[in-house]
Amino acid sequence: MQESPIPKVFFNASPWQETKSPFWPASVFILRRNVSPYFFPDNLKERDALSVKKLLEKALTPFLDKPRFLSKDTITPLEKEFLFEHFLLNEGYERFDEGRALIVDDTGSLLGLINVEDHLHIHLYTTNRDLKAVYTKLAAIEKELSKTIPFSFSERFGYLTSDPRYAGTGLTLQAFLHLPLLIQLKHFSELKDKLTPDVVVRGLGKENEYVADLALLENRATLGVSEENIIESVQKNAAFLEEEEKKIQKMLSEEEKTFLKDKIGRSFGLLSHARSLSIQEALTSFSFIEIGKRLNWVQGEFSFHEFFFSLRRAHLVSEPKTPIEINEERAKFSTALLSKLRLSYGESE
Repeated sequence: MQESPIPKVFFNASPWQETKSPFWPASVFILRRNVSPYFFPDNLKERDALSVKKLLEKALTPFLDKPRFLSKDTITPLEKEFLFEHFLLNEGYERFDEGRALIVDDTGSLLGLINVEDHLHIHLYTTNRDLKAVYTKLAAIEKELSKTIPFSFSERFGYLTSDPRYAGTGLTLQAFLHLPLLIQLKHFSELKDKLTPDVVVRGLGKENEYVADLALLENRATLGVSEENIIESVQKNAAFLEEEEKKIQKMLSEEEKTFLKDKIGRSFGLLSHARSLSIQEALTSFSFIEIGKRLNWVQGEFSFHEFFFSLRRAHLVSEPKTPIEINEERAKFSTALLSKLRLSYGESE
């Protein structure tokens, strides 16, 4: 089999493996820029798209760690899906013509998109809680790029983007939060109302569908606010939800414990014996296993953050397979993992 053009670092470890918090595993910065005087990607002629692509690749190369520029001729659909899973992107990126490209490097934490929604998107994920320090590195790259690339900018609206909602700073900061107790015990809705109005929180799928009990919190606006305001606000609100999850873990009622033990037991049984598992079934069940691990009701080596990615399609298989085959592979993976764990509803909780 031909070696993948994706750097080995992407395959050697889970993206969230180094997280210090089970409640707030990672954050992602997304920076959007366009090159003046070119049209936005949807209206670019192929000749101009190729010019923008060449310009950005040349400009980015000095600032990345062994960058790889991946085009439709150098990456398979499954490898593209692997990278999108790695960075938790929902875009299909079906249009993958000559003028478009992906950028990765040996850090394993950066994904660049050229000529997709905007001329350049830089996704930078981190498990570091010092978000200001992480952004400083991203801002330094952008500053150097701006010395040679005329980014589209308006004195009134700031940096211009294809979607006006992201004009201004062109910066989105996302905090991924694993809040199974708040979500499963129905406390999350009331807490959302206590967040500051400059942030929004949603699920990874539909807005109020919190698959795997994961919530994505991000800044609501990019226009009329500074990068510092965005970072401070997201960090403050994410820390608030994290603390609320910790509090409820210490204050569970007997009724709540009974409910959780039942759900954990059911999840344990499903993951141990299922012959076929959808991604939603697997992630929801493993989230309950994580609750059991936190409350000392599940014994054995287990990390939700590590196995969250392993269950997803492009991380699970190395070659194209049918949906039925993928669900069967996911069930085998889950059964093998659960064989190393055991339930322990003792007095230790």
